[in-house]
Amino acid sequence: MLEHWHSSAIGVARSATPIKVYQKKGNPDGMKSEQDNIYLRKRYILFIFTILVILICTLSCNHISSVHEEALPSQAQRFLFPSQPVKRLCPVEVIFDQSKDQVFSPWDTGFMGFSEAALLLQRSGLWVSCNNRSLEEFFKDATAASILVLGVANGHSASYTQEEISAAERFVKQGGSLLIIGEHENMYGSGDFQNPMMERFGFRFEPVGVIEKGEVSPSSSEADIFWPWFSCPELDIADIRFFLAGNIHVSKPEEALAMTDESTEPENAVLAAWKQVGKGRVIACADSEFLWNGNQDMGIRVGGNLEFTRQIFLWLAQKDVAKRHVLESPFVQKCPSRGRVLFDICDNGRGLEYSKSGLYQLARSFEENGYEVFYAYQPLPSYRRFSLVVVPWSLSQDPVALKRHGRYLNRSAKKVLLLGEACSSFQAILDHDANLAENTPFADFQDPPIPMNHIAEEFNITFLPYILMSEGGSYFRAKAIWGKERIMLNRACVVSALNGIKMKSLAKGEEGTWGESLLFVADQPGGNDVARNAFSFDSEEGDMPMPVIALSDNRIMAIGGLDLLTNDRFFEPESQFVFQQILLWI
Repeated sequence: MLEHWHSSAIGVARSATPIKVYQKKGNPDGMKSEQDNIYLRKRYILFIFTILVILICTLSCNHISSVHEEALPSQAQRFLFPSQPVKRLCPVEVIFDQSKDQVFSPWDTGFMGFSEAALLLQRSGLWVSCNNRSLEEFFKDATAASILVLGVANGHSASYTQEEISAAERFVKQGGSLLIIGEHENMYGSGDFQNPMMERFGFRFEPVGVIEKGEVSPSSSEADIFWPWFSCPELDIADIRFFLAGNIHVSKPEEALAMTDESTEPENAVLAAWKQVGKGRVIACADSEFLWNGNQDMGIRVGGNLEFTRQIFLWLAQKDVAKRHVLESPFVQKCPSRGRVLFDICDNGRGLEYSKSGLYQLARSFEENGYEVFYAYQPLPSYRRFSLVVVPWSLSQDPVALKRHGRYLNRSAKKVLLLGEACSSFQAILDHDANLAENTPFADFQDPPIPMNHIAEEFNITFLPYILMSEGGSYFRAKAIWGKERIMLNRACVVSALNGIKMKSLAKGEEGTWGESLLFVADQPGGNDVARNAFSFDSEEGDMPMPVIALSDNRIMAIGGLDLLTNDRFFEPESQFVFQQILLWI
């Protein structure tokens, strides 16, 4: 049967062949119609295939976009500016005065810096800022919800004027608070400097040092003698340790906040005092080193120092004071979106707050120039969606996390702006003073690495532990040239390229600008207004001629003077010039 079917099929096929050929030859219109059909079928198939490809691509893009958009809010959030004027409730702001060339800074991550204290205050719900304007200007618009920290000056600073002292008293009586910090034995003239302000509130730093009685024994060290332990019953804190502290004279016994006992010389020395003045409060502490970042032997992490710091600032913040309101002006975007700018504040850098040292005005100006502004408190898996990533000076001390963060940025960010600060070097002191190095717990001391460098080194950049200074200016200010523009920097640092990489130098210190590798001044009052010391490089001597303050290439820009871009200075002409240079670079 199969053979019959097969032979029949062949026969039909053979018999049909001549007819098919005859039709093709004898019917041209039929042939044309069939070709048209084939052509149409091919076009139809191609059309369907194209539609399918478009649908697949669209669905895939939507899927990728939706996944990315879903991940974005938890990592990078849009910073929204008001369309109408609004009142915003702001927290208490802790402002470290630097108008008198105070030595220590809350942004210094070195051994002698206060960055650990700044982190503690931020985590306690307070803002942290610095004031570089004159106190006369500061008190004109100071609010009741502010704590002004008057720290140890460098010994060459101008004294408080009677107008400044009277303004400080009015500020406190109206609800503001003061923390006044002194040192032992009038070191660097700290007592002479602070006492006119202290005496207005009934306190005085005495020119003595508080030490334990007795001599150094085999079972003790000089640290045990010169760094006495004490407690603060008023705040229920034990095991506080100041380092070479002074003594405070108080008008009334109840003004003593923390005291030693009979085991010290002088006995029952007052190391901290407090007082309510009108609606405000004042605390005086006879030591500054308890706020240092330090190490396990010295500084804020020793014993109960951390809790003592937190409690005195919370007492000064007094929750019963009305929080200040800031009136935000209306915002109008001037041009279509030009891209996205991300403020990467994962490592406890400056945020977009409205404080004097915040970066709100910088963010707002990016938005006014057509950029959408985002912020992130944790590293993103990718930064490709952003035209620029702004990384403020890091306060974090986690090198593993910082290095990982730097790798993420280097792998995917289009452009990165690093904003630096001055950082101190305690190692320089020990190298200079062999006696100090041999007779303290710091014989094997080494400076901790600068946290920001864990990120910067991924881009072949490093921030050096120098604070820039210039002749003829205030102690911690430096004159620089950016292109043809002259700018003034507060507590700026030096930026350098690594591994022989060539980058464009954007700004350099003027001739006569040099850097100190520590913030604790090595010379006593009575010398030059600004005296070079053994720890400095000097542009005149050629050790580091014309120090670089800002440099860039196509992907990275590093500026060693973050202060220029803070709210407090942003609308100054030189700050506006720097911002325009950043826009041109983007």
